[in-house]
Amino acid sequence: MSSAILLGAVLYVSIYFAVSQSNAFLYAKRKIQDSKSIEVMVGKISTVSLAPFGLFEYGFVDSEALAKMQINVVGSKGKFELYVSMKEENDVWRIESVTAQHGADVVRVFPSEFNNAFRVSGN
Repeated sequence: MSSAILLGAVLYVSIYFAVSQSNAFLYAKRKIQDSKSIEVMVGKISTVSLAPFGLFEYGFVDSEALAKMQINVVGSKGKFELYVSMKEENDVWRIESVTAQHGADVVRVFPSEFNNAFRVSGN
């Protein structure tokens, strides 16, 4: 039983590390850190991280990659959970929507700075 638990823990840590280094998460993290709208909501941002036991979905439809994830953001106004939906087409990511939750308060965010495309390949 203990070897199964250990194997499960190692597998979880491996997956969490891989996802936290994915292009989808790194793009969302950069956009959150650069967003004036998010900064107004959360205050000065100190931490942006993938929620350890939160939502992460990644899939493909035709030539598009789709990603949904829960990202924890700690700012001077407290800890916020951001639920980010995004898609990638032809190596270009776009954030489709962001929903922020702080305690019982839920706010849907569509800041214009998220509409700037980001080419993953660097070309």
